[in-house]
Amino acid sequence: MIFKICTPRNRLSEVEENVAIAIAKVAYFISPKIVQRIAELNCQWHDDFERDFGEKVPASYYFYQGSACVFPGVRRRASKDERELKLKQYHNSVAAIFDDNVFPRHLWCFLCTGRPYSGPLWKSSGLGKFELAHVLPHKTYEHSGVKDWFMNMPESEPFHGLFSCAANVILLPKGMAKPTDGTAGIRAAVFNRYFYLYGSIHSGGFSGFSLPDRVKWFDRLEWNDPVEPEDWELRIEKLDAYRRKKLSGLLKTIAEPGKR
Repeated sequence: MIFKICTPRNRLSEVEENVAIAIAKVAYFISPKIVQRIAELNCQWHDDFERDFGEKVPASYYFYQGSACVFPGVRRRASKDERELKLKQYHNSVAAIFDDNVFPRHLWCFLCTGRPYSGPLWKSSGLGKFELAHVLPHKTYEHSGVKDWFMNMPESEPFHGLFSCAANVILLPKGMAKPTDGTAGIRAAVFNRYFYLYGSIHSGGFSGFSLPDRVKWFDRLEWNDPVEPEDWELRIEKLDAYRRKKLSGLLKTIAEPGKR
């Protein structure tokens, strides 16, 4: 007997406006003022980082023009071979510290509590009710899905700095991150908000974003105000001191390539 295929129809595209309206009401981006300040701090740090750790980390992947990368040298696994390197530590073969969102959580913890990330703090502060989502792709294989939406994209290697870029890591209630990878309309809504707030200053090569012609409802979305605590400058100062100490501690213990 040959059975007829009777897979249920995916109807997400029929409700994408309603889903985008919901996401706009619950998503949190970081204030452009804060993102710009981190970019300024990176300009100050770049030369020293290159001098101290340039033999261990390709600094250009993280300190590109306008970069608001918070943790240079830290990125996600981007291939099958890298996923087989299980430990969350520096790997000489790829010149990177692999991470599964702990480092970007430091950013949000400092912004919301003034302290670095820990599991108990993430829960007690209320941040445990949220998850992180990345807006612009930070891995090569993700680029093909968005290439038709941009006039310009990173030309060669992906800019790994987008993994912990303050403009690129948004906060969503648990369960809401997956829809942002759904239909073109929903994902484009999030892109549109990103470029409305920041332009292409911190985007690592993504520019010339255009909205899908078929979607006419973007101007009806009501987004939350960007997160900007009154004492944000002090919180970012503490974050800057923490990240420099944290990364220096990790990278100083590592032998230069070829000297292991």
